[in-house]
Amino acid sequence: MYNKYLERDYENEWVIEFLDKETKKIGITRQSIYKSMDSWKTKGKNIVTILWKIYFWLIIGLHLLIIGVFTFAEEINYFETDISFLSATYDILIILISIFSLLGLYGYIFKKKYLSKEIWKFIFLLLLIDSVGEFIYLLLEKDYISMSIMAIFIPYFYALYKYAFQGKSSEVSVNG
Repeated sequence: MYNKYLERDYENEWVIEFLDKETKKIGITRQSIYKSMDSWKTKGKNIVTILWKIYFWLIIGLHLLIIGVFTFAEEINYFETDISFLSATYDILIILISIFSLLGLYGYIFKKKYLSKEIWKFIFLLLLIDSVGEFIYLLLEKDYISMSIMAIFIPYFYALYKYAFQGKSSEVSVNG
């Protein structure tokens, strides 16, 4: 992999001469420098991938928590209160779509292709519109704690955006 650095350096011969002269003084070669540069890049990519995987499991836990709150909280128990049918149906539908969108997050992180890009674009836009509406509602209610909790989902939307809109789904890079 370090050969790409060597090929680039051949364009600037004075750089090669300087590097060779200076690296010989301290007993290392240009190739060893390039190898170490590549290993640091690889380590950085591995760290980012590990952080994305941790984030994935955190989001799974948050979705399970949200399902538990909507199912068992007394003041919003859809099965025992007289909340309008349309409101309850909308909330349940958004939760189900959000849970389904975890497949897109999984596909982005683990570089897997699921479904067509058009479906992921639709899901992304639907969830984004819902979240912006929820954010505006929380802003008007001055519920800053819930707004800060929503900030946890920013990387989630970033990953869904990249998965839906950038390149082929199988070519999406976790590292940017």
